Amino acid sequence: MRALFGLPEYDRAESQFIGRTTHDLAVKQSGFLSMLPQESVAEVRPSRFVAASGEIVDSPTIAVGMAFELPTTEALAGDLAPLVDAIVNAADQATETISKAIFGQLGKVLEAAGQSLDASGRPLSHELVFEMLDHMEWHFDDEGNWTKPTIVVGPDMATKFQSLPPPTAEQQDAFAKMFQRKRGEFLSGRRHRKLPR
Repeated sequence: MRALFGLPEYDRAESQFIGRTTHDLAVKQSGFLSMLPQESVAEVRPSRFVAASGEIVDSPTIAVGMAFELPTTEALAGDLAPLVDAIVNAADQATETISKAIFGQLGKVLEAAGQSLDASGRPLSHELVFEMLDHMEWHFDDEGNWTKPTIVVGPDMATKFQSLPPPTAEQQDAFAKMFQRKRGEFLSGRRHRKLPR
């Protein structure tokens, strides 16, 4: 059915409001997405990562599709509850789609860079966490303090991390030795680093 008249400026304002609100809610409700810097750009292009081994990982742009259902009867009656529900549902879909895509690409890049760890079905333990940390490059400030990495996990894995018992004396000793080795490697690398001319 063809509309008798159109109000494109209203349609544009509605689309911008819903899009902006959905985006902001998707970012705010995700601990992971809220950590990422936000920048408005005119065009989003694919990116490419080249590992030291020469392996190439192409990262395509992320297509985000969301179902947005708004009952006409309630909307015409001025009931805003269905609009809020529709925005929340769309934001949930966006959060899931974007997070999965980013984690998938991160996994490929980390694997190409030799920074991934396959737990091979082993349950989460302090030893597994130490093994993961040992795979990572560590950084220290000028006073020798460790700049702890940010570890991003899903809700289920976060619960498992919180359920870990306190480390035993042997585990603490193993971590202390790894810490000293990593700090030594970092400081040694700084001493041999060439300054640009």
